[in-house]
Amino acid sequence: MVIASAYMAHDEPAPPEPVIKLLQWAEDTKTTLVLGCDANARHTLWGSSETNERDDFDDSGSNYSDNKSKSGSDDEFLQSFKNNEKKRSSFEKIQRKRWTAEEINALTIEFGEPAQISKLPSLKKCIEVINRNPHLKDRTPQQVKSWIDNQRKAEGRKTGSSLNKKKY
Repeated sequence: MVIASAYMAHDEPAPPEPVIKLLQWAEDTKTTLVLGCDANARHTLWGSSETNERDDFDDSGSNYSDNKSKSGSDDEFLQSFKNNEKKRSSFEKIQRKRWTAEEINALTIEFGEPAQISKLPSLKKCIEVINRNPHLKDRTPQQVKSWIDNQRKAEGRKTGSSLNKKKY
C-alpha cells in the first residue's frame, strides 16, 4: 500500500504529470494507492459559492452524498443510480452538451423558474426527475443541479441579487 498526497496549483493542468505517473504505476503493479489531493477545485455541488474550471470531476469512486447526514436508504438509492452510470477514465475529457429546449422545459415544469428557486434540489430529487422525464435521460443529477444553480447565478448577476452570494 502506498499513501501519497498531491498539491494541484489552480493555474496548472490537473492532475499533474507526477500524479498521472503514480496512478499508472499503482495500476500496473496492482498496488493499493491512497491519494489525498488539495485540488483547488470549487463546485456548487459541495457547497462552494462558485464553480471553477475543474468542475469536470469524476466522483464515481467517491462517497459523496447531497446532505451531511443521509439515511442508509438514501445512500443506497444514490449508489444504485451511480452504479448504472457510464464509467469513464478520470483522464478522459468530458464532452460538453448544450441544454436543449426540451430539457430546459422539463426542468422548468418540474422545479419552476430557476431564479425563483430558493434552495437547490437534492441529488435524490434530481434522479427522480430524470427517471420521470425521457428528455433528461442523458443527464446526470449533478448536471441538473449545476444547471439550476448556474441559471440562478446568471439571473442574480443580471438583477444584482445576492441570492447566491455566500459569506465565508
